[in-house]
Amino acid sequence: MVGALGAARPNGTMQRRSQHEHEHWRRDGRRQAYAAFVEAAVDYGEAIGTVQAYEGAPGDHPGVEAADLCRRVVELRPATSKALALVLVEGPDDVARAAHEAVRAMTAWACAIGVYPPGHPLAVSRSVQTVLRDGPTDADGLADVTWEGIREFETCARTALDHPLWSGP
Repeated sequence: MVGALGAARPNGTMQRRSQHEHEHWRRDGRRQAYAAFVEAAVDYGEAIGTVQAYEGAPGDHPGVEAADLCRRVVELRPATSKALALVLVEGPDDVARAAHEAVRAMTAWACAIGVYPPGHPLAVSRSVQTVLRDGPTDADGLADVTWEGIREFETCARTALDHPLWSGP
């Protein structure tokens, strides 16, 4: 009996160590996903802001430079979507929701300044239409919503990383 109790103690210690290692591994995965999202979202948002700063909608400027700026936004969107997908998998729900809202706002902002024309699938998507229906529809307002969304994501991400994933003995 004493031997069984003695053997159970190291097993319990090893199990707790394993659980803590798993928690560390998960937290590190989340940290990487969150950092990748912030990097991609900021790049995407800055590219959209650059198009907006180029004196209005790109359609007003048929030159190569405007087209290049819009192309850059379009090129950055997949990286943002990929980073969002990682956050959606890693969670938790409030962090994933904040990331999704930030991307929706960025895409609506890009549509509002003409990167994606009115008939484009992104412009008519339910996601973008919801942002436009529930918030500002002008470029400056959508820019504000975007950057507020990224800050909200960062706050949620920090909170999630500060809380243990596993609460055991």
